[in-house]
Amino acid sequence: MPEPTEKVKKIDKERILHIEKLLSKIRIKPQTLNDYLICEEIGDQEVRLFHTASRGTFWSSCAQYGSSSKNTPTHSSSIVIDETGKNYGQDYLHTTRNYICLADGHGYSGERYSCFTGIYLPTFINKDYIISQLSQGGSDNFKLIFNHLFNVCFKMDKEIKKYQYINDTVCCESQPIERALFKNKLGPKSGTTLCYSSIYCLVDRQGLKRRFIVSLNVGDSETYSVWRYPCGKVRVKVHSGSHSVENIDESQRIINRYKSKMLNVLPIYGRFNSYDKKGLLQAPFPKEVIHHIDNIPNQRTFPIYTVDSNYKVTVNLETLHKIYMALGKYGEMFNIDQWYGGIQSLRTNVIEKNVDGVWKGIAPVPDGKPVNNGSTPAGLCQTTRSFGDFHNKHIHFNPHVNIVEIPDDVHVTLICQSDGFGDTVHLSEVADTINKLPINIHNQAESIKKELVKLMHNKIIGQNIRGFGLDNNFKPKWDDVSIGIIDSPSLHFQE
Repeated sequence: MPEPTEKVKKIDKERILHIEKLLSKIRIKPQTLNDYLICEEIGDQEVRLFHTASRGTFWSSCAQYGSSSKNTPTHSSSIVIDETGKNYGQDYLHTTRNYICLADGHGYSGERYSCFTGIYLPTFINKDYIISQLSQGGSDNFKLIFNHLFNVCFKMDKEIKKYQYINDTVCCESQPIERALFKNKLGPKSGTTLCYSSIYCLVDRQGLKRRFIVSLNVGDSETYSVWRYPCGKVRVKVHSGSHSVENIDESQRIINRYKSKMLNVLPIYGRFNSYDKKGLLQAPFPKEVIHHIDNIPNQRTFPIYTVDSNYKVTVNLETLHKIYMALGKYGEMFNIDQWYGGIQSLRTNVIEKNVDGVWKGIAPVPDGKPVNNGSTPAGLCQTTRSFGDFHNKHIHFNPHVNIVEIPDDVHVTLICQSDGFGDTVHLSEVADTINKLPINIHNQAESIKKELVKLMHNKIIGQNIRGFGLDNNFKPKWDDVSIGIIDSPSLHFQE
């Protein structure tokens, strides 16, 4: 009897068509996919060179935006003057045509820490020294720049410790900013993140120009640059490091340092079922979805990582999947489909399904990354690096630093943002928004700012149930929001 080959082929074809039909109704969230495609992380102490130069004109413009619904404490009302930046609640921001300095404070005296670091750190940076080393351009010269930036942060830490408990009567009469800052003490149990990024344009003896971005960050505020190429292509370079336990390298560092007291700093999802120093339960996991996380005790924390006998950490993929699925099911009770990708921000990464013409999240993207849950070391401070926070021994101030050369034909937009803005948008959405504007236009920073603020407002429409909304004065209710922008057209562009 002949083999029923035709029948097998027919069955296979039907199955393939069925699979194709199913796949046409499932997708990775477009913003997530675009982030994967166009965003690139620049590592700590990494140098990217392109060795391109031009006789064209160097030009830059700058803009900044900030907003806060919080009433700023009385003692900080006069901290900042226009020449040195501005505070928006506990965010501090100073943007010039050459550099951006952004600090996001937290704790009782958070705005004082952010303003202090934001005002003083740029004064510690020796710009002439950096230019000199960039001009020489050897690997040893770049290391010297990194050492200089580390020493700047070390000096900043010393200054904070010096003034943390200053007496109200002690102030320097020749420093009006200092007098304003230290009208009250900095105070304990507070701290701040910090981003500092600058564009340097070098000119050699032949008049050829090269552009470099030099960046440092401490904490979870972001620095990135949007590159627009003459061909219409757009890319994003992320210059900042992610200093939280959702970064496996940060978790490994903490575990290595506290091997004997590992349980006191064990990275967990959010603060679920953890206890504060007073013994009070923090963030009990929603009882409505406990049954979705079988075999995980519901009165214990949910560790992100498995730690082996050599203290090596690896993501526990089973717990990761169960937590995301449980939170996603919890979100569905409130008609929220994006909690499959985490609950901290609107910047979620999910798999979506087309249901009656509407794309809805149905599962997390299985990339093995435990992000967007505001995770902590055993319920402590969320950021793993900051200035201040001396009561959290696992925190230090070592910066993430790098140097990136900008090709001469690229129109670059450098951005520093607090997580108040970053929690509302994907980086690819920022890039797409900027890319819609004309390329190689002078003084474009203000236009970029307006479009990004509009993007943020459009993203939070209808998101009040998730905590993202505006008060009656159109101030953000979810967090302090700040964003600094430097825009630099191609060196090929002439005015």
